[in-house]
Amino acid sequence: MTAVDALLVLRVVLIAYVAAWLAWWAVLSVIALAPRRARPRRAVRPFRWAVIVPAHNEAASIAACVASLRRAGSLLPEPPMIVVVADNCSDATGAIAQRAGAWVLTRTNTEQIGKGFALEYAVQHLRDFDPQPQAFAFVDADTEVDEGFLVALQHTLERGEHAVQAYYGVAGRSDDLTALRRLAFKILHWSRPLGARRLGLGMGIKGNGMALRRTAAVAGLGSGGLAEDAAMTLALARRGIRVAFAPDARVYGQMAGTYNDASVQDDRWERGRFGLYPEAVRSSLAALRQGRVSAAAGALDVLAPPLSLTIVVLAVLGATFVAVPGPGALIAGGGLVTAGLYLFFGLAAARVSPRELLALRMAPRFVLYKVGVLVRAAWPWRQSTWERTARAADR
Repeated sequence: MTAVDALLVLRVVLIAYVAAWLAWWAVLSVIALAPRRARPRRAVRPFRWAVIVPAHNEAASIAACVASLRRAGSLLPEPPMIVVVADNCSDATGAIAQRAGAWVLTRTNTEQIGKGFALEYAVQHLRDFDPQPQAFAFVDADTEVDEGFLVALQHTLERGEHAVQAYYGVAGRSDDLTALRRLAFKILHWSRPLGARRLGLGMGIKGNGMALRRTAAVAGLGSGGLAEDAAMTLALARRGIRVAFAPDARVYGQMAGTYNDASVQDDRWERGRFGLYPEAVRSSLAALRQGRVSAAAGALDVLAPPLSLTIVVLAVLGATFVAVPGPGALIAGGGLVTAGLYLFFGLAAARVSPRELLALRMAPRFVLYKVGVLVRAAWPWRQSTWERTARAADR
């Protein structure tokens, strides 16, 4: 095989890879279209909850977060323990959280920086607490939960699940970037997980609004590094634990309002995920060896390419086949059609309003921005450290 032939094969393989993901997402979105039945809004059985809120300089939002958790806890027979980890804080986060009704743990560690380390610290601190929590929920400090959040998580755990992910939506201002993120989250965090749930498959942890049974949590979250959500997903998959979706449990987090602020978080997410790709393959194989297909599906979700990347690959590589039509051109064309179907059915399943669809006018700029993020994340000599993302509530 010549170098030209090898390059041709590589292009076809890349196009087929992203087209296959788009087809799978479209299938999940179609399955998610069917209406859902209403679920109970109050828990009956006593259940000891510990809700852990990692907070690094979150004085502006921590009181509202704790207040929403207390409202959610009022629907439980036994109120939850709300634990705020004041993690390397230089502001009044801890004092404000305590006044709001939370129990505060103060953590100071300038070497192990990041949310994953704060979560591990809190779980290990509470593992021998008397009485022992039966489950741990994890909520970001810039988040507010709906009243049925803990009730829905409890119902899911009572059905025998060991790990649960809530629907993670976008709160805050209606600037263009936030509005577009809101649409993206509805597809990524609602339509695809709901389709997977109906197929009995697991999903990936989304980094906010998740819960674990005590046994799963104290065994280790595995959530260190830049992409703690993906790392936690893989740690669970290696133990054969799937992450179930609880659509009636909902959290709404603040997003960065500018591209400059958003790049801090997006750079960290994408670079962290790139580094976990080999582990995602190993974790999915480990789950399959245990016969845990659902857990393997969650691990494979870490390998899913960003939608922006799939569109760019199909458009750019597909264009190289225009002069010489062949399998590559057919796959690229089919992939672009599938991308359109995925967006259509994904947005329909999420019951997006016509007004919300106006945010799609920002999509071309966002795609270019995201390609820049992916290029920086893939740069092998670029150093990355955890850094807090500025949000609208800070301004």
